[in-house]
Parts: sequence; structure tokens; C-alpha cells
Amino acid sequence: MGLNLSNLQVVRELGLNNDDAQQMARRLRSGIADKKPVIVLEGEVGCGEVYVAAGHKGSGSGKKSPEKLA
Repeated sequence: MGLNLSNLQVVRELGLNNDDAQQMARRLRSGIADKKPVIVLEGEVGCGEVYVAAGHKGSGSGKKSPEKLA
């Protein structure tokens, strides 16, 4: 049995009650989350591109009014 299992898979493989499997998974997940180290980001971040939605590039809002569509 691997680590990447759903609660239903644990129930089937170990023959547990649904509630017992849920409680076991909750305890395991909270234990993992409690021991996870805090990540501190620092330093500069560079940016090479900016995403612009299609039709909005250039000047103005990019949307044409009904009079300009004809």
C-alpha cells in the first residue's frame, strides 16, 4: 500500500470502517502539516513577460463599440 491513497482505498485494503479510516487520515494529515517547515521568501524577483488577453492589446480598452463594428 502506497502513500497516495484515498480514504475509500484504505477502507477496502485494510477492512476498516469508513469513520475509522477518515479519523486516521485526518490525524495523519494534521501531523504532516504540523511538521512542515515554514518557508520564508526573500530577495528580488524578475519578470520577463506580461500576459495580455487577446483583443485587449494596444491602446484603449480593446473592446469595440457596436457603431465601430460595421
